[in-house]
Amino acid sequence: MRMMRVRSPGYWQHTLHAFLQLIFVGAGAPVGKEGASREIGALTAGRIVTKCSLNLVDRKLMIICGALAGLAVVYQVPLASVFFAFETLALGVSLRRISIVATTTYLAAYIAQLTVPTVPLYQVATFQRKTSIWQLFAEILLVLLLPPFAAWFRKMTKKADRIRIKDKRIL
Repeated sequence: MRMMRVRSPGYWQHTLHAFLQLIFVGAGAPVGKEGASREIGALTAGRIVTKCSLNLVDRKLMIICGALAGLAVVYQVPLASVFFAFETLALGVSLRRISIVATTTYLAAYIAQLTVPTVPLYQVATFQRKTSIWQLFAEILLVLLLPPFAAWFRKMTKKADRIRIKDKRIL
């Protein structure tokens, strides 16, 4: 039986790509600031697991952990990174995987606190509400009137979707 060789991504090509992402984010481009750190985390983890000769399942887990560490570092969100692994990346749930992912993301976020500021990025003014009886009446009226309107809108949207043109006549 012939073994299939897995081609690793080009390390320097991806490193350059991540570096360019940092430059673009710094210049104000509307791209996620976590992209470069996730890419470098996954790429570095991939290099480490290749040297350790892990099986494919563990290799995949470690590469996901590397990417999640990058996410946790940038946004300081280790718990959200854990959920991201199991919800978005479709990592199968097991106690072993949860503990490995949680340890990786919390450790990465903890280490990053040495250099990443923990103050909020955006200041939100406190909201103080002064409610009059008329505002309260209007809010109650909206709560009663909007759900039937929303149900009607949903019904009309489904109807429009059923009767829309889907074949070659659309051109």
